[in-house]
Amino acid sequence: ISYDPALERGNAQDWTPPGGTWQDAGRFFNETAEFFDPVQGAVANCYYIAALSAIAWSQPYRIAQQTRATGLGQSEFFDRVTFYKPDGQGLDREIEVSETVPKTGWGGFIYARSSEDGEAWPAIYEKAFAKLKTGTTTDHPDITATGRGDCVWATAQLTGGNRAYFDTAGRSAD
Repeated sequence: ISYDPALERGNAQDWTPPGGTWQDAGRFFNETAEFFDPVQGAVANCYYIAALSAIAWSQPYRIAQQTRATGLGQSEFFDRVTFYKPDGQGLDREIEVSETVPKTGWGGFIYARSSEDGEAWPAIYEKAFAKLKTGTTTDHPDITATGRGDCVWATAQLTGGNRAYFDTAGRSAD
């Protein structure tokens, strides 16, 4: 597992979006991860939502097999999400988060959600990613910190796979 100075310093600042509260997100899955489940919310992290969708499409059981429930009782229940160093460099970090996510006062998702009612895995993965990016030690990371990024990098972080970029500038439409 890699060294992260933010975690060493103990970034323990809780974050809550304006007008939001941390509420239960629902069931992790209705069936399993499906490519149409992830829906982007009110942060510019389409690259991460696209990575979740691509993995759910190409390797549908990866998310179910790599997410682990931790804790014994319901009040201690957390999900462990595994992140990798891209390009086959091995494990980066396993992040544990509860199944509470920022919601509006009437219970609507503010950030990522699933297209299936009552299903929460995209929101929980986004929360774990925010915790990874901010280095916070709390269960309430700043999800807006996930804005703007590279979908190839994000996919490699979720799978441990190799990144590949292709330049098409010199190619014609044919």
